[in-house]
Parts: sequence; C-alpha cells; structure tokens
Amino acid sequence: MKNANRITVAIYFVCITLCCFIKVSHAQPYHPSNGTLYNTAVVPRIDIEIDPDSLALILNNPYSDNEYHATFTFNDGNIKDTVLNIGFRLRGNTSRASAKKSFKVSFNTFEKGRKYDGVEKLNLNGEHNDPTITRAHVFWQTASMCRVVAARSNHVELYINQDYYGLYINVEHIDENYIQLRYNNNWGNLYKCLYPADLENLGTNANAYKLTAQGRRVYELKTNTVQDNYTDLKNFVQALHAPATTNYQYNLEKQFNVNSFLRTYAFDVITGNWDNYAGNTNNYYLYNDWQTGKINYLPYDVDNTYGIDWLGKDWGTRNVYNWPVNSANKYLITKLMAYPDYANRFTFYLNQIVAGAGSFAFQQTFIDNIKTQIETYVINDTYYTLDYGYTFGDFINSYTQAIGGHVDYGLKPYISTRNAQAVSQMQVNQVAPIISEKRHYPFRPVAGDTVFIKALVEDELTVVNPVLNYRYGQTATWLTTNMFDDGLHNDDASGDNIFGVALNPVSTKDTLYYYITCTDANNLTGREPRLYSDTLIIETPWAVSINEFMADNANVIADNYGEYDDWIELYNAGTTIVNQQLFLTDDFLKPDKWRITTPIANGFQIFWADDDEQQGSNHASFKLNATADKIAITEYTGKDFRFIDSLSYGVQTTNVSMGCYPDGAKPIVTLASVTPMFSNVVAATFYNEFKTIVHPNPVNNILYINASTPLSSLQVFDVTGRVLLEQKIQQSLHLIQLDVTNLPQGNYFIRLVGANGLANVKFCKQL
Repeated sequence: MKNANRITVAIYFVCITLCCFIKVSHAQPYHPSNGTLYNTAVVPRIDIEIDPDSLALILNNPYSDNEYHATFTFNDGNIKDTVLNIGFRLRGNTSRASAKKSFKVSFNTFEKGRKYDGVEKLNLNGEHNDPTITRAHVFWQTASMCRVVAARSNHVELYINQDYYGLYINVEHIDENYIQLRYNNNWGNLYKCLYPADLENLGTNANAYKLTAQGRRVYELKTNTVQDNYTDLKNFVQALHAPATTNYQYNLEKQFNVNSFLRTYAFDVITGNWDNYAGNTNNYYLYNDWQTGKINYLPYDVDNTYGIDWLGKDWGTRNVYNWPVNSANKYLITKLMAYPDYANRFTFYLNQIVAGAGSFAFQQTFIDNIKTQIETYVINDTYYTLDYGYTFGDFINSYTQAIGGHVDYGLKPYISTRNAQAVSQMQVNQVAPIISEKRHYPFRPVAGDTVFIKALVEDELTVVNPVLNYRYGQTATWLTTNMFDDGLHNDDASGDNIFGVALNPVSTKDTLYYYITCTDANNLTGREPRLYSDTLIIETPWAVSINEFMADNANVIADNYGEYDDWIELYNAGTTIVNQQLFLTDDFLKPDKWRITTPIANGFQIFWADDDEQQGSNHASFKLNATADKIAITEYTGKDFRFIDSLSYGVQTTNVSMGCYPDGAKPIVTLASVTPMFSNVVAATFYNEFKTIVHPNPVNNILYINASTPLSSLQVFDVTGRVLLEQKIQQSLHLIQLDVTNLPQGNYFIRLVGANGLANVKFCKQL
C-alpha cells in the first residue's frame, strides 16, 4: 500500500483480476451504501488526538480555517481504525461562535489524495441549535429514500484528547468524491452557492458570474479550478432568464435537470428547509453532470428544518405554493411554477413524499428509533447545555413539543402539521408520465458496441412500459422498442421504475437519434426530450495508443517550466483529431485517475507525468515509477471504463525511453533514440562521432536534436555561412529542443559542438 499512515486491527490480502471493463457504481438516481463511516446501526466513537497548544489555537481563533496535525481513530465496536497525520479545524458559520462547535476532519490535507472509507473529509456537526440533535440526520436519511440527492449521515460520539465533546452528526462532505458516488462521474463543474446566490442574469460574459461577497465567490467553483471556466453556469442562467417562447422549456431542460430540482424543492417544502435558495438564496450546490451536460441542484446545510425558525414564519402551515420568503429574486421557482406541467410535477412530488417515506406514520417510528439510540449519549453531553441551557428533559420534550425560542415545533408535531397542511393545500391534477435521469452507455460508443439506454419513469398511475423511438441516420424510418423494468435489460433492479433497453450494435460509424415516450391509462403522454430527439454519434474505434514514455528523465527533455519530468507520448493513428475526453492512469484499479481535457491531435502529443496539474492541462495528476509501473488510456462508457490501450514495464534506464516500434505496435521495446513528438521510426542517418538525428525533418516549429553523446553548444547558419541562431547547452544534454519558428523557409545547417569535436547537420524549414 502506498499509504503507510493507516493502522487497522485487521489485515486482508485481496487478489484482483483486471478485466477489460471496471465497474464503478450504479446508475442515477443512486444513493451509496453507508459503508463504515456512516453506519447507522450503532453510534460510532471518533477520537481526535491533537497537541494541546494546537487545540487551543483552534478554539481561541474560531474564524480561522488553519488546519492542524492530529490523529483520527474510528471505532464502531466492530472496526477500529487509526489514521495518522490528518488535518483538523473548526467549520461552519454561526456555529463557530457557539460553545458546542463543529469540526472538519481532512484526511488529505497533509497526505495528498488520501481517503478513508472513500472520503477525504468529514463534517462533524454539533447541531447546537437543534435540541433533538436529530433534524439534519432525519432530513438526509429521508431525502435518500425519496430519490433526492442526499448526503450520508449518522450520529457519532466525539472525543478530543480523551475528553468527551458530546454527540455529533457526521455528515458527508460535498466534493468530487460525493459527486462520483451519485453521478458515476465527477469531472464537471461543482459550484458551492452562498448568499446572495439568487441566479440573477449577469449577462453573457461568463466571468461576470465570478462575483464576490463577504470575501469569497458567490458561486465558488470547487472542481476544475485551473480552468476556472463559468460558461456552463452562464448558459444555465441565460436559459433560465430567456423569454417565454414555445421552446423555452426545451432549451432550459437542455441546461438544467428540472425534474430533480422540482423533487428537491418539494422535499424542502415538506421538511421546512428554508435556509436555502428558496429562502435566503444560500446553501446549495450546483453540479454540471459531465455525462448529460445538465446542471443539477443539490441541497446542503439543512439544520434549519422541521420547525426551526429565525425569521418569524410558521413553516408548518405556510402554503406550499407560496413557500419562497421573497419571490422577487427567486427566478428559478417563479419561472418554473409559471408552467402548468412543472407546477403539476411539483405537486406530484409533494404527494409522493407525504404518502411515502415522508409520511407521519413512517416518520414517527423512524424518529422514535433514532431517539432511543442516541439518548444515553445526550445525558453525558455537557456541551449540549451551554448555548441555550437545554437540559436532558428538553431533549426528551423537543421530539413532541415546542420548547420556545427558535424551536416553534416539536419534531414529530411539525411533521404531522406540515403533512396535513400540505395535503389540504395541494391542487392535484393529472400528470403525464415524468421521464427523468435519462442515460445511455457506452457514453461515447464506437462501431460494434451495444448501446444501452435507461430512464426513471414515474406517474400517479401504474407505469406501463415506456417506448424508445430511434433511427440510424436523419432520414431513416423511425423504429420503436419497449423498455423494461425487470432487472434483465440493464435497468438496475426489478420494480424500481428505472426502465432499460439494449440496441444491437452497428458495424460502421453512424448517428443514432432517439427519444422516449410513455402513455398512461389517462391517455397522457410524457416525452423526453420534450422536442426533437437526442443525438448519439457512434464513432469508429479510437486509434489512440501509448507510443513512447520516459520514467527516468534526468536531463533529456524539459517541460514548459524547464523541469525534467516523466512523460508519456500518445499517438493518434487516425486522420482526425480525437475530441473525446479520455483518461490516463498509472493504476488499473483507478481508471479515471486523470482526465485528458485537450484534444489529441492526429500524430503525436506529450503529457507530463509530474503530479502537478497547476502547470497546465497537459500535466497529469501522477508520476511514473522508474522501477516498475503501469500506464493505461481509458474511456468512460457511462457505466464502466473501457481500456483503450495499456502497458506494464519494469526497471527503467535513465534518459532512455521505451515505446512502440513501429508507432502504435505492441509489445513495447527499448528505443534506440528518444523521439518525443515524432515517429519512433527515424532514419538512421549519423553524423561523425555524434551519431546525431534531427527530427522532424522538414520542420515547421520545434526541431529535436538527438545525439548519442552530450553537446555543449550549437549554431544554426544558412547556406551562405551566416549564423542565425546560437545556443549554449549548459547541462550537456543529449536531446535539445530548438525553436525555429521565426526562420524563413529554406535549407539550413546546425553546427554541433561536443567533447568529440564538431559535426554539421542539415535540415529543411517549411512553413
């Protein structure tokens, strides 16, 4: 194991066989299993051991985000793990001023890339405002049952330096790991949206959406920060604010997952979650799903729910259709609710929640079980009493009655009142079948692939089989086939309302056009997309391969920062540029380790394996091992990863490359010449003792000079003997990059100077 800082009471040896595909998770909508960290069957114990002086600095500087070295131990009575050298600090907003504070644990601050049970960070929330210490946990648990994208959570007891700090809610941190577990990808833009994130139209300049407030961005980009490109957010807001034309809904749905938002908004209304977009234009995330290209709305920070109030509102009786605190700047809600079919879907989701996991009958038993599980941990929680003077009696009573202040309702009475009020306020109309979360895979199919298509289909009546309408080519006849929810058609589990179908492979490059329809017993038809059809280009198989690499580059070729890093050369044998976004990895069990974001030109392209992505889009997130390693090019299929090319190698020699000879042909061999950005098959033309090769020849921009012995200087002169360029070679290099961009077209000579004397090399410059 590369991570030597994790100590565990049990050691397991696992033998893994690598297949051509690696499955990473299920299809959306999906809520991951609790795993070890979020075990809800017990109340695990978390211990933090930290230098007392560091702890004092944390507690005495509550608004600092400085992280301090600490040790983390997790014990659920069955598994006990210790992780050394973690980062520890305070977290939250108003809770920083509270007596019972909230904390963040970071496994990857001092050990880059490290995870524990699949996560890099933990949020340990003190919940000092909530006398039940339960509301946020109930919200997240119920949300996951209602197909709302939700964080995992559980109760834990927290000890710091052996002192009991009380009962906490351990809530999953929203980051790229969170997104990966729910969308099967995490390569899109993820925005953390804080006040005043009202989705106001700021114009067509994407940079305008980088506005700041309170010393941070309102829409803070958490992924792809090097690119820092807000075009997707701008496009969504522009579509939201567009005039209400015939195509408005179609154009908005291309940019935004409307159904997912309506479901989440309905859940917020039922649970009284007002400290969010609908209330304070605050506390939510937006994620651009890399596969669908649609922005998704994600709830966040949900402690002000189930009757907690700071605004003087009665959230238990408030009308479900007049929920926003101020509709004037709630563009997303007011625009959607102006369309009858969206308003009807919102009502459908309200009804679905109060009739299902959100019903009082279900919630009453669910909450009672949680209360019984945690009450012994509250008795000993001395921090529980400090902020509002809560007693253990208040804890017991707060489940069944209001206790004053900001707690307007007991937890269970709120749910009873809210559900009854919602049912009386709902304006229930028939809805056409709602088709959501449509996916296809492979994500980018090639000729010979079977194409699988699936979607979630819901209706107030029993859903009959939806129909896939499709054709190959824009003028072909439309064909139809039923989709199934039987667990046998790549549709996930039987009876889960996710329907799937498989299309037979085609043998050549083609274009698939398709849409899904479903008609219910009321003769109402749902369609996705609502206009036109989706387009899926079936490509010819990629002709991209790993052509050359150097895993021990002492002084052969430098990157754009003058650093001699490991490098990998890819070769595209096709005639066109590959615009598909592929991945490079040095770990076959992590096929998505680094995403290639730049098109791969037909010909040759170098990527630096230096674990320094800040240096540019051609710098990978890993290094190569000079003693033995693996390299692979992979492609995400929408469900699995397809290996386009891969290789393994043993001990490497300094300044010597390995690769394909001829280009693209396996197995790899040790190459006689280092030829980055050029064919591995070079003319064996030697000049004097230097045995020098120049390539490419003719050249347009960069000329590579490869000599068998070190060189000290060179001159470029024309046929008249006039010196045009002169360069000292300070480090006695074997391989030199010479920029000849500014030379006119013609024939030139290079005079090379080295320990063995002089040599002249001829080359031709082309425009």
